[in-house]
Amino acid sequence: WRCEASVQPPEVSVRRCYHNSVLLADGWDGSYPKTIVDQQRGVDLDAGWGRPPVMEIAVSGPADRAYVEIIHRGDSTVAPANLNNATITPLFTGYLDLTDWVSWTVDAVWMYDNTGYVWFYINGKKVAGFSGRMSCYNEAPDSGPFMKFGTYVQGGTVAPHSCATYHTGVLITDSLTDIASTLGVTFDAGYLVPTSA
Repeated sequence: WRCEASVQPPEVSVRRCYHNSVLLADGWDGSYPKTIVDQQRGVDLDAGWGRPPVMEIAVSGPADRAYVEIIHRGDSTVAPANLNNATITPLFTGYLDLTDWVSWTVDAVWMYDNTGYVWFYINGKKVAGFSGRMSCYNEAPDSGPFMKFGTYVQGGTVAPHSCATYHTGVLITDSLTDIASTLGVTFDAGYLVPTSA
């Protein structure tokens, strides 16, 4: 019920742009409460495991009208086994047709102070982001959050079961320009308006 790929975390203050695409096809179960397809997860090398995700993208519902949620957790110092002190901020909610490839792009500079930023794009359209305090990552001397992508099914009291998402892999660069020139993606600073219920 959890099958993910992780990429190496960047050093704090280093810009990283992550780009991959997701498709829901054979094996997708839209009746499940929520499936996480992307995360920017914290690092705690001393503890030997990741901190709770500081950002995640989750999908649910039918593939042709999937409900997409992007959230941010504001407390990266909370213990991995305890989310009681985490402040969860919804960044984007809306419906997307995921029966065709949809691309996610994260442009991030995580900082120990409040000078970093994180921006999210869906199919090249900016959908959410933040800078300043929400991009602080006080985990010195460890690295900044790292990207995970795959299928992570969360359903509360619902028993885990099989659920499939498809990914193209991930392109990691230090600029959106590199992604645009390599893949032909056009990035638009205008915000994508989500489809309402």
